[in-house]
Amino acid sequence: MNKGFFWKLARENMKKNRKDYVPYMLTCVGTIAMFYIIYALTFSKSMDTLPEASTIRTLLFYGVIIVGLFAVIFLFYTNSFLIKRRKKEFGLYNILGMEKKHIAKMMFFETVYIAFVSFAGGIIFGIFLSKLVLLLLLRIMDFHVVFGIEINIHGILVSACMFGVIFLFIYANAVRQIHLSNPVELLKGGQVGEKEPKTKWITGILGFLFVGIGYYIANTVESPVEAMFKFFISVLFVIVGTYFVFSAGSILLLKFLKKNKKFYYKPNHFTMVSGMIYRMKQNAVGLANICILSTMVLVMVSTTVSMNVGIEDIIHTRYPASLSIEVKNVSREEADKLSKTVDNILTDSHLEKKTEISYRSYSLTTVVKDGRIKNFNKLGDMTNLTGILLLEIGDYNRICGDDLKLNKGQIGVFALRGEKLDGVISYEDKSWKIVKQISKVPVAGEYAAFMGDVYIFVMNQEDAMEFAAKYYEGTDVNTEGMEYYKGITLVNDTKETEKQVSAQVSAYLREHGLAGSVEGREENRETFSQFYGGFLFLGLFLGAIFIMATVLIIYYKQISEGHDDKARFEIMKKVGMSEKEIRASIRSQTLMVFFIPLVCACIHVVAAFSMMKKILAVMNLNNAEMFVKGTVGTVFVFAAVYAVVYMATAREYYRIVK
Repeated sequence: MNKGFFWKLARENMKKNRKDYVPYMLTCVGTIAMFYIIYALTFSKSMDTLPEASTIRTLLFYGVIIVGLFAVIFLFYTNSFLIKRRKKEFGLYNILGMEKKHIAKMMFFETVYIAFVSFAGGIIFGIFLSKLVLLLLLRIMDFHVVFGIEINIHGILVSACMFGVIFLFIYANAVRQIHLSNPVELLKGGQVGEKEPKTKWITGILGFLFVGIGYYIANTVESPVEAMFKFFISVLFVIVGTYFVFSAGSILLLKFLKKNKKFYYKPNHFTMVSGMIYRMKQNAVGLANICILSTMVLVMVSTTVSMNVGIEDIIHTRYPASLSIEVKNVSREEADKLSKTVDNILTDSHLEKKTEISYRSYSLTTVVKDGRIKNFNKLGDMTNLTGILLLEIGDYNRICGDDLKLNKGQIGVFALRGEKLDGVISYEDKSWKIVKQISKVPVAGEYAAFMGDVYIFVMNQEDAMEFAAKYYEGTDVNTEGMEYYKGITLVNDTKETEKQVSAQVSAYLREHGLAGSVEGREENRETFSQFYGGFLFLGLFLGAIFIMATVLIIYYKQISEGHDDKARFEIMKKVGMSEKEIRASIRSQTLMVFFIPLVCACIHVVAAFSMMKKILAVMNLNNAEMFVKGTVGTVFVFAAVYAVVYMATAREYYRIVK
């Protein structure tokens, strides 16, 4: 047999099985295009012109890694459907006298053809779509620049190497399966899994246990830092648990229903439960994949959309005033002089103040646990990281319009972020009694961006100085002076006026040897829009990839089940069931099987909500109501897409069965 024979045979086989191969090749084209697009954007020279190029490039690079890993797993997974569908064909070739090495040669030419067409199509689509995707990214980030089409040669070479290796391993895996199977096994390859599955008690129990542990971690984290540290641990438990639950826990539940004679021995229940047991064994991994991919889409899209919808809230949380002036280690006289200078600058610039707050304070980066404050000095303390602002009672009463009175050893506490503190707070041999729970204190925006919990302690001047001096004892921090903050909201606030005032205030700080910073809300708006826009783009981009994966898994499952159910359909007819009853039975089974992953994904999202809310707090989004609306909206849109995909593929299923 010469090479021409194998080429011809490969082409004929692919033509004959085009309904299986066309979706697979489109999958390969789409995956290659997606990888090229994200890679080309990440390392595009045009990105260097963006103000926040390094930050955006870092975000996109994470996308490159995720898409690369996804490509490996997903292409292997979709190829497994093809191999399963064609095992009977390979077995027939083997029985007719074709050796396994000849089948391997034929598969080699098929793989080369698929790889070449897919790569060419993927790169061509990737080059043209990269322009549209770049424009989308710029639009999301509110950056109005138009670039020409750019061909990233390095991206093409990296894509060629990566997907060349992937297709090589896919081919090797297929040959391995054929080599290890005998002709009889190959002929029955499409019907593997007909026997009723055994009950895997340990796996099923472990599945529910792992999911429960993941949920417990997600809902017991107390601080944003702890949430970020434990997020991937929780996710890992839930992913492993989900696979176990679908592969063993579902069968465990169905067998329990089967043993319930009153429930089981009813026509609709009998066919549904027996059919579901068969389906769950055959489709457990696929359904778990759909569930996990759906969860990824819902979490990524809901969080990134919420951040962008709430961009105004985020900016005003981080920059509560038009101008925020913060200076380290200043005396009261220096602070008063600086305040007057700023007022004079505003007057000379003909700028009117709308609101103003100012105060002196000490800031401490600590660890708070069980009412005790400890020095933060090791990485292990990160999960309990806490920021404390020591505010003198005089400044508190002035900026809040209160008349609070505190004796020595008494404090008022405002929890900007964190659990409520009660009773007594202590540090080493000193302690303070909490006598007032304060509802609100307007403070600098940098505390909203702090990664851990944040508390404002209102104390009398003597206690504040003693606390700070003791906390920083033995360090280079000078506690004789305090930190000074002045926040001013202007009536007519623009980026230009902020730059003008910032330049003059910064010059004053340099002239007088003061260490400080001046931040403008409008000045930083563009930076925030680009940063959060990059997050939204990445969320939507990865969401689109995972939706594509979900759609294709559903499609292949419907096709696979259609061929498997064809024989079962005939058997049901022969035992006396009407076509209407059969269709109703199969429809109820497929509906349950395909919508169970969506329901489980929604449960996963609900369980993760508390943890995600804490993580978003680090991103300055504290509006829980907005996050709820964003999540609910994402779930409804995704459910609608999921339903449309199911109905579209169900038609193909019924066509095969008939």
